[in-house]
Amino acid sequence: MMSEELLTFAALGTKATNLDLQIKMKQMDIKEAKTQDELYELSCQLISLVEEKTRCIYNIMELTQKHFLPN
Repeated sequence: MMSEELLTFAALGTKATNLDLQIKMKQMDIKEAKTQDELYELSCQLISLVEEKTRCIYNIMELTQKHFLPN
C-alpha cells in the first residue's frame, strides 16, 4: 500500500470512529427529546450520520479489497 493510501485508510478509520461517537451522542439526544418536532429533527440528523458512516466503511472496504484480496 502506498503512503498516500495508508493516510487515506487512517483518515477513514478516524472519521468512522468520530462518526460513531456522534451517533451515540445523537441517540442520547433523541432519548431526551421533548417534542415530536425535536424528535423528528434529531432522527433525521441521526440517519444522516449513519449514512455518512456507512459510506466511510464502504470506502475502507474498497481500499482494503484493492490491496489485500485476490482478483
